[in-house]
Amino acid sequence: LDELYLDTTYCDVKYAGVPPQREAVRRTVEVLREEVARDRADGRRTLFLFGSYTIGKEKIYLSAAAALGKKVYVDRRRHAILEAARLPPEQMRLLTTDRRATDVWVVPLGHINFNTMAENYLRPTN
Repeated sequence: LDELYLDTTYCDVKYAGVPPQREAVRRTVEVLREEVARDRADGRRTLFLFGSYTIGKEKIYLSAAAALGKKVYVDRRRHAILEAARLPPEQMRLLTTDRRATDVWVVPLGHINFNTMAENYLRPTN
């Protein structure tokens, strides 16, 4: 080993309140379960969006999908990238490129804002 690169982004004191990854994943799954239960009770459907760069955030959205018994929509480009990254088969089976197959979607991180979400993802249902 000649070189080692460390991502020290979250070592900055301004991130001191960010919970550990395990806790963030656990709490996200908990909140999504609560929302799915409310949806069932109210007869509605919520679209869950996870923003991600080219790669990243797999742990949280795959954990959420597994816990909810749902697939995760990713576009074909992201699917090919994750396949090339050799995700384990059990994780790849959680992915779909069919938007209609699930209400858990991974979208470009830049799409997670009110304007873009309203334009691209909020459509009235009949």
